[in-house]
Amino acid sequence: MPTAALYGVYTLWPVVASWWYSFTSWSGFGAPRTFIGVQNYADALADPLFRTRSC
Repeated sequence: MPTAALYGVYTLWPVVASWWYSFTSWSGFGAPRTFIGVQNYADALADPLFRTRSC
């Protein structure tokens, strides 16, 4: 059980939290998060610099 709890806290929770944060508009400090849906993904796909491949 302790292993599962540690796995959840240090692996699963950050994955779920970052997925949720990707659907919000938030500077990271202060003001509350605002739910904006898939707008962050649409903005990223519309940005030509994002679509360039850097290898």
